[in-house]
Amino acid sequence: MKLFLSLFCCLCLLLAEPTFGQTAADALTAGRIALKRAQASPRSSAAAAYEAAIDKLKNAGDLDPRQFAIWDTLAEAYTGLAHALTGIDQTNAYNAAIASYEKSLALKPNDAALLTQIGILYLDSEQPEMSQNYFKKALDADPKFAEAFYRYGTALYRNGKVEGETGAQTFPPECKNSFKRYLQLQPGGPHAHQATAILAAMEQKVPQSYAPAPYWSEGQHPLIEQKQAETYLIKKVPPVYPLPAKEARIEGTVLIELMVAKNGEPHNMRVVSSPSVSLSLAALEALRQWRFQPMTSKGVAYDVFTSFAIKFTLPQ
Repeated sequence: MKLFLSLFCCLCLLLAEPTFGQTAADALTAGRIALKRAQASPRSSAAAAYEAAIDKLKNAGDLDPRQFAIWDTLAEAYTGLAHALTGIDQTNAYNAAIASYEKSLALKPNDAALLTQIGILYLDSEQPEMSQNYFKKALDADPKFAEAFYRYGTALYRNGKVEGETGAQTFPPECKNSFKRYLQLQPGGPHAHQATAILAAMEQKVPQSYAPAPYWSEGQHPLIEQKQAETYLIKKVPPVYPLPAKEARIEGTVLIELMVAKNGEPHNMRVVSSPSVSLSLAALEALRQWRFQPMTSKGVAYDVFTSFAIKFTLPQ
């Protein structure tokens, strides 16, 4: 009887521990295979695939929490899950990724690459101040770590402001210096083209009026809403998402006032509000190419005022 009870207890222990006999290396390998499978999955099934990989990697972490490779891979899986989700679920996934990297950071303190990666996640999850803090920590850990300079610059670029009267831009002093330092350290680096484009964009101004040519029209002209003006559109060119805004993960809506002339061309365009100059210029350039069916009353064409909200949304 005692022998039977002993065997029964052993069987219970085996059933209670499904990873019995599995090493952390085995679990990490299984997790990496599942992660690759998730990365190749269509968006419709990606979330479930990433969750399966996360379960395997969490198991690896339970088996040996001292392996930073496990936490780095788990953070990568959580980041992929965040990209497959929206709203609060996405935020929670980003936070879980950051927490995993923090566990890795505890094992290898002052790792500039790791600090930079955490900063990127904070920036992606719309926590720019936290991202800047981690980029600065990365640069303190390694003053020649080029990637941190570039990422720090993109985070600061989001803080740019436009002077209303002149259309000129102002940025935190370290913003321009960060991009320049990156180019000094890696003139042919993976972000060299982007850094050069952002530096050029920082010198741009929003014109006070933007049109093929100044257009003057006498008399009173009706003001119509965007929804009504859209019914007259016969040519609509979508805006090109500018590289500087895309790299800094800037999105939002550009509101533009304009006059639609008798011949259907847009004139006297003016930016009312915008999240950045680069988005303003992209919206203006697209709108400049739009054409409208002339608006008429009793057979007579007339000019009208209207406004358009051009929305820029980053791809998930």
